[in-house]
Amino acid sequence: MEIKQLKQFLAIINTGSLSRAAVMLGVAQPLLTRQIKHLEEELGEMLLHRNGRGVVPTDAGRMLEKYAKTIVSTSTEAESAIKSLSAAPTGEVVLGLPPMIGATLTVPVVESFKKAFPNISLRLVEAYSGYILEWLTTARLDVAIIYNVARHTFYKAEPLVEEDLYLAAANQMQLPFTGEIVGFAELITVPLILPNRPNGLRNLVDAYFARHGGKPNITLEVDGLSALLRLVEHGHAATIMSSGLARRYRQEGRMQVFPITNPPMTGELCLATSTQRPSTSVTRALARIVRTEVKALSPANGWRPIK
Repeated sequence: MEIKQLKQFLAIINTGSLSRAAVMLGVAQPLLTRQIKHLEEELGEMLLHRNGRGVVPTDAGRMLEKYAKTIVSTSTEAESAIKSLSAAPTGEVVLGLPPMIGATLTVPVVESFKKAFPNISLRLVEAYSGYILEWLTTARLDVAIIYNVARHTFYKAEPLVEEDLYLAAANQMQLPFTGEIVGFAELITVPLILPNRPNGLRNLVDAYFARHGGKPNITLEVDGLSALLRLVEHGHAATIMSSGLARRYRQEGRMQVFPITNPPMTGELCLATSTQRPSTSVTRALARIVRTEVKALSPANGWRPIK
């Protein structure tokens, strides 16, 4: 039994005539007759009684009419609801951001998304990259921004921009070098406060030092950006941070900030989408908004597009 057959059957009942139903449905009467015959053969019962004035339902036909109305009505409501979803979607979408990137991206992404999708609930999860990767694989996030991540079965990753990382310290902190930049030879002597593992930024720092034959001078590990930054501002040690956050702290005069050179320390910001959650039009739209905002913010944050 198909919904199309049920609609045709109801049209015949409503008009009381195969010919009038054929005209209303825009089909040939012989085709309509064959469809009803197939339906009767499938159910094993006569559904219509032909008389000189047209057709009337049999007892089986009246029973089918009752269920057909419910089925067709439910089908129509479902079709309407699904079509309206694209016009005015509802529901929830979840975005994950590392704290240092969230400080730059959160407000513009939220404002753009809520303007485009006022009826969608956008939930933000701010956590270090290691946790974000875990939540992508366990279907707790739809979209995320993370540092240097490769493609994976449980998520897709797309490099967006490259950024330089900076050394930041309290204005009153005495550092073991002079000048406006810091090279590897000086950086290795600077006491640092860094996030705990797993963390995308920490992985970048560890890989940088290992690649150039050294080890960071870590005096404290802190699993929380606000606590880490407070300790740095109070002069307990320096830290390494994203270019966007470093530029903001320097502009506000809250910290002394130094580009890392000889060689530079860089990282890739990647857009990751979960393959463990449905890819909806809203999820894809959120990913587009993130791309757009990253591109718009790139000049101010020193981000270089990855071609």
